[in-house]
Amino acid sequence: PRSTKAAKRKALAIAATIGKDIKGAQPKINEKLMAEALVHLTEKDQRLATVIRQIGPPTGLIPMLGACPFRSLCRSIVFQQLSTKSAARIFARLTQECGGEKKVVPEVVLGLKLDEKDEVRLKIGLSRMKANYLNNLANHFHQGSLTKESLEKMTDCEVMNSVCSIKGIGEWSVHMFMMFSLGRPDVLPVGDLAVRRAFKRLYQLENDLESETVIERLPGREELVKISESWRPYRTIGSWYMWHVVETKEAAYTFGNH
Repeated sequence: PRSTKAAKRKALAIAATIGKDIKGAQPKINEKLMAEALVHLTEKDQRLATVIRQIGPPTGLIPMLGACPFRSLCRSIVFQQLSTKSAARIFARLTQECGGEKKVVPEVVLGLKLDEKDEVRLKIGLSRMKANYLNNLANHFHQGSLTKESLEKMTDCEVMNSVCSIKGIGEWSVHMFMMFSLGRPDVLPVGDLAVRRAFKRLYQLENDLESETVIERLPGREELVKISESWRPYRTIGSWYMWHVVETKEAAYTFGNH
């Protein structure tokens, strides 16, 4: 059936953006892996090597890793389809309503009753849809279907399937989560606009010259996967440099506190 073929194609396309299945302990970015990644990326991609030499080692990346999975996913939901500035304000109000950063936990979020109490939801600045998404996420963690321990043991593919099954969380959110909460080293965030713009700039990709008016064409999923194939298994680190290539407001999400 067509639906089955389409689902298989989608699964393969997503699998191409994350690390290959590894049995046992999952790889995690640390200083040793980072050093290996820089040698590999410098040898395999001359254009990226130039960027690495200009910017230097990503010393600011390692301290950002290991954020609380639940809080990190809450943040992803809040930040969807909003400007960085607006989303940051809303997330700060949610954090305050919970009683501080360490109190952004499933039980406290459920206790806010965001799906029932409009005054609390509106005070924070959440849409009804996002309030429902946050409640749904909190239920998954509260009931134990997702835990920090279980997520850390999952392969990249298992993380993608498990977290994407939660309503309100899509591929981009899971990519960010895998990179900055779980510290997985081989993630390529193909849906990130800043990353796509950086690829276009660094690899001098053409605009759409066939249209009547020249349209700025950003590279798509397949193009990004193909260009970064030589980066494997360190595409997370390569992508980190892509954000620095553009230094745009779109990249600010990545450098915020998780």
